[in-house]
Amino acid sequence: MTKEGAKMESRITINLGSLSVEYEGPEDYLRNDLFALIEKLQNISVNVAPQSLPLEEDAGIISKVGASSNSGAALNLSADNIAAKLGVKNARDVALAATAYLAFVEQKTSFSRQEILNAMKRATSYYKQTMGSNLSKTLARMVRDDELLQGSKGAYSLSAGCRKRLENDLGI
Repeated sequence: MTKEGAKMESRITINLGSLSVEYEGPEDYLRNDLFALIEKLQNISVNVAPQSLPLEEDAGIISKVGASSNSGAALNLSADNIAAKLGVKNARDVALAATAYLAFVEQKTSFSRQEILNAMKRATSYYKQTMGSNLSKTLARMVRDDELLQGSKGAYSLSAGCRKRLENDLGI
């Protein structure tokens, strides 16, 4: 507080996958309205190509939807190469490599179960038929372990922590 009775100023940065929101301003906006804005931005980021969304300034907020640390450039690796770099050993690892492929090579912010399965099958050196029949259990465990976020209508996305870990593991 700067003066008696003045409103407290807050500063927060939130990273959710490819969505990054920075806020600096009154604490009451942070408490009451910021999370509604983040939900709207998440919906926009799923439906709009990152490059086509402009910066938005509203009540002291600057938000940007786009690719994270790889500066929008697609990673040029096959699903097999990603699986090898991650040292996959089991079905969960292959599913994680598949989501990394979808996120970093195909630059998708969310993906369906079928897209994950198709990407897993591209990791031909690692994929086994039984992995597909057990995929629902594998995805449920990945959601429970906070590696994936499950949105409406069966859409999955990488959690911020998992995305960061994969970026580090893949050197991007």
